[in-house]
Amino acid sequence: MEAGKVLEVLYTFPVEGILNKLASLAAQEISLFRGFKKELTKLRQSLLEIQDFLGDVAHQPQERGRALKDWVRKLKDIADDADNVLDEINYEDLRRQVELSNQKRKKVRNFLSSSNPHLFRQKMAHKIKSINASFLDLKYEASFIGLVSKKIDRTPPEIGGARETDSIFEEDEIVVGRNEDLSKIITILTDSNLDQENLSVMPIVGMAGLGKTTVARSLFNKDSIGGHFEKKIWVCVSNTLEVNSILSWILEYLNPTKAGIQRLDALLKNLVQELEKKRYFLVLDDVWNEDPQKWSNLMTCLSKLRSAQGSVVIVTTRSASVASITKKVLPMYVLRSLSVDDCWDILKKRAFPDSNAPIAKDLETIGREIARKKCAGIPLTAKVLGSMMRSKYSIDEWLEIQKSKMWELPEGDERIVSILKLSFDNLKSPSLKQCFAYCSNFKKDFEMERADLIQLWMAQGFLCSSYNKDMEDIGDECFTILLQNSLFQDVIRDDFGTIIYCKMHDLVHDLAEVVSRSEMEDKLENQHVAWDPSKSSERNVEKRRSLFVNGDQALISFKALRVLNLYRADIEELPSSIGVLIHLRYLNVSRTKIKQLPKYIGKLYNLQTLRMEDTWNLKTFPKEMENLINLRHVYFDYDMPVPFGMGRLEHLQTISPWFPLDKESNRGIDELGGLNQLKGELIIRGLEDARDGVQAGASNLVGKANLRRLTLE
Repeated sequence: MEAGKVLEVLYTFPVEGILNKLASLAAQEISLFRGFKKELTKLRQSLLEIQDFLGDVAHQPQERGRALKDWVRKLKDIADDADNVLDEINYEDLRRQVELSNQKRKKVRNFLSSSNPHLFRQKMAHKIKSINASFLDLKYEASFIGLVSKKIDRTPPEIGGARETDSIFEEDEIVVGRNEDLSKIITILTDSNLDQENLSVMPIVGMAGLGKTTVARSLFNKDSIGGHFEKKIWVCVSNTLEVNSILSWILEYLNPTKAGIQRLDALLKNLVQELEKKRYFLVLDDVWNEDPQKWSNLMTCLSKLRSAQGSVVIVTTRSASVASITKKVLPMYVLRSLSVDDCWDILKKRAFPDSNAPIAKDLETIGREIARKKCAGIPLTAKVLGSMMRSKYSIDEWLEIQKSKMWELPEGDERIVSILKLSFDNLKSPSLKQCFAYCSNFKKDFEMERADLIQLWMAQGFLCSSYNKDMEDIGDECFTILLQNSLFQDVIRDDFGTIIYCKMHDLVHDLAEVVSRSEMEDKLENQHVAWDPSKSSERNVEKRRSLFVNGDQALISFKALRVLNLYRADIEELPSSIGVLIHLRYLNVSRTKIKQLPKYIGKLYNLQTLRMEDTWNLKTFPKEMENLINLRHVYFDYDMPVPFGMGRLEHLQTISPWFPLDKESNRGIDELGGLNQLKGELIIRGLEDARDGVQAGASNLVGKANLRRLTLE
């Protein structure tokens, strides 16, 4: 890989993401921000200026790699500190709102808590000034190491050049495991009913390395295709999709003497001469561009060529979005992964060119395990690993390949991960790249719950709401984009057809680890593993933003936590120190032995998601939980009463599994009155406990426009 591009992938997208978020935060009209208007204006200006230097990081020579890495790491640390300070100010604003509301409800007029507003403003102003000074120092350091201010190029990098494909097989190349696919596709393409159509398009879609080009090449060279179509044309498109260029390439393929014509009218006239009244087979290989207008323009031009009915265009792509845009008459063909036997067959042919030579039983056992675990159904991986193993005949050498990470292999990173990385490079925003990289923290083959994943992204600050979209909507869009780019797979849908679970292919998981490797090296954040205090420095603890633990931990040191996942942790109580985690957005205590929640949980004013499923011992909930005014999603047990009053939680979107009415606890249906952000499904149980029609009307069920399904029991 090009050195600069490695730097860009490993370092700048996390920093870009947080700087974008900070610039947005600094511009917000939070009431307490008015006390630091001068400092915040300067901070926002510093953010915009320092952000421009990031645009130059990817263009620096390799010998500056160490200095650039240190500079970007410092920038990340300062940006994290700024994020924490702005969040601390926002938290204080929320705390005052809660206390003022509580006083009004009690009708008691007294001073707000012992917190001194003047001292708080003084303290925060000092912190912001210190951060501004750090940004200024970093700006001087940027000039010293050769960085210049340059706007970040938001367009995805060009995909092409060295990746140009062709229709010709390598000598002695054998296609393995695709006979069934080829037979199905050929049957569709040569069906007589297709001869009634002027032009049909079949997209072949699948993740990187799955063999889409190989399948297209096989089709192109099949005698049955050559006999059915009078003309065959191969064009490698990549992300260009410029109509004139594609038409020019088609013409050049048909008649090399006419290469170089660029004007549209001349191109069309010459193409008519070549294709009029002829049935043609056109392969557009490796298509990335998702602009429907460009595709429509291309199809309009192809329709003017007066070709014979039954002509077909094959489009290969790893994007389901491209496939849905391009398909016409014919359905998209989704390419499946190869079997372990097929992968072993490919690997064996590469590793042992002499097919008659015997293979040691131990090597075959290891080889089949490599085919199962490392290749994971991807023929490209089998080819590369087989080629690497060609000169290795000892058991130890094969075991080393079996146990190594893909990027640790001497040739694996360049030839496999770089191909997969094109899907990552094609993600358009830093926040989308952050969302993808975050998934590396789950174990391989882990079944990720869509809603939970989006809530974790929210908690980390990757999803910023806009004037007409909330964070969950943006998270849904991110999830869909990652799925459409073949970065998620194995989806499970609910009864409504909505995707609720997915997985990552093992190789895609390797890619996620590669692009997040810079953060993994120092274990600074987002590491969803059991925390080992013996391996963490004090700095690591203070900076950590995401913590998944299996046992009891002293939480007071984790000052920057956004996510605390105690799922299945062997604990019976939450420490009172939970109240100091003022940045916390996500808390999961499901499958624990917790008997009660401490009243200090009511101080988590930033909390967005609270999961308490399968907590059979949990019976007691403090009244202070009514102070969780930013709560958006709450999950509890089927046999658990609603754990706290929800009437004040106006941001609430999810109450799962249901909202039970209860006379004893004075839990009435009118408590739902102000919860107009509820989404998805809402089940209300115990309607017999509703007092009267007035109370039922106060629930304002009609006003909950975002509910997809309402069940009354």
